[in-house]
Amino acid sequence: DSYVYRIRNFQYAGSSGKLAYFIFRVLFPILGLGWLRKAILEKVSREEFQALCRKKDMTIRVICHVAENYLMKACSSFAGVPKSQLQLGLHRPDNAQHVFDNVLQGTDIVHDNYFFAGYLLGYYTRENCPRYLQQKHFAALKNNLKAGKLALFHGSLLDLLKDKPKVGEGGDLFTVASLLDHMDWMPASMINEEIACLVEHMDPQKGRIFWRTFSEVVHSLPLIWLNPQRVDDRGDRV
Repeated sequence: DSYVYRIRNFQYAGSSGKLAYFIFRVLFPILGLGWLRKAILEKVSREEFQALCRKKDMTIRVICHVAENYLMKACSSFAGVPKSQLQLGLHRPDNAQHVFDNVLQGTDIVHDNYFFAGYLLGYYTRENCPRYLQQKHFAALKNNLKAGKLALFHGSLLDLLKDKPKVGEGGDLFTVASLLDHMDWMPASMINEEIACLVEHMDPQKGRIFWRTFSEVVHSLPLIWLNPQRVDDRGDRV
């Protein structure tokens, strides 16, 4: 990406990063959630943190109401969430409350949930960061980079697969395909094309495909044909 050299802060880069800065560093303190960042900086225990959450319960509920009814719809496009994706979950009440409950009560935001702690602080810490950045794993990351086991590709998944071996052609096949949540906004025809192409490059025995979604059900027919199983996501950092 030609803009990578302009990044000065990974957490707050791009339009979604600017939105994150506004929400976590400007809006949260104004609305009475400044104690979240303070608790992370002071590295309070999980028990102390949950006691703070119970003490601030009414403030959290008010902010969830604001987020649910105003911020989610107004700011979703800046966060890279198209309207079609947002509509998959708007029929559910209390989406924001569910997220807050999971993050604040279901995860350890001070010592483990680097996703939200990173947004609140603006950086990762030695203790609260992705596994590959932890000191005990960083040497393995560098060694695998030198060995060519990590390749960065800027383009669509279909573009990437053009030069990859298919089943029966020999060569390495994919054993895991993490598709995140981009299929939430894709029409069925695009999902069908992508999955059909991907399956041709997946290991027939070891291959596994997984994805995230804002919908509580499988929302697209091509995905239903895969006969997917829902994975327990309790404790998920997001």
